[in-house]
Amino acid sequence: MQRKQIRWISLYDFSIGLKAAGTACNINLAFSRGTVKKRTDQHWYQNFRKEDDILEYEECPERPSVIDAEHFDHY
Repeated sequence: MQRKQIRWISLYDFSIGLKAAGTACNINLAFSRGTVKKRTDQHWYQNFRKEDDILEYEECPERPSVIDAEHFDHY
């Protein structure tokens, strides 16, 4: 499971009022031991409280166009 997906789960649990330690425990039970550390989840909760960085969105770079624009110039 990707780190970003784990953060989404943490944000959900935060939004419904669960504590970070419980969230980390539940994630580790569901996905495997060591998926997220309790301290990491606590750090994320601090950020959620500050609303600094709810979730970082990684923008995908634009794909280069595979269509040659000059091809359509004559139409």
